[in-house]
Amino acid sequence: MENKQRTMVLDGEWQLTFTEPSTEKIMSAKVNVPCNIEPTLLEMGLIDDYMPADNDMACAVFESVDDWKYTKVFDAPKSKSFYKRELVFEILEELN
Repeated sequence: MENKQRTMVLDGEWQLTFTEPSTEKIMSAKVNVPCNIEPTLLEMGLIDDYMPADNDMACAVFESVDDWKYTKVFDAPKSKSFYKRELVFEILEELN
């Protein structure tokens, strides 16, 4: 049996949710993937300007967040039940 691999590009708008560490409030924002989290945190008013690059403390409080969740709803192509489906992320990064 021939393995026919199909690719769907899932970049674009996703929903991001996480717990804001100082208030423990669940936060939510629309983000365009791929993206860095810092501009989103800035737009949400949760951090001060993280630029210049030597402003390491701007995002320090978010290093403890462990529930970053990206959600996107999409229709997967139909396939026969014996085919295995995989969702592969080519690049994942985390705050250092």
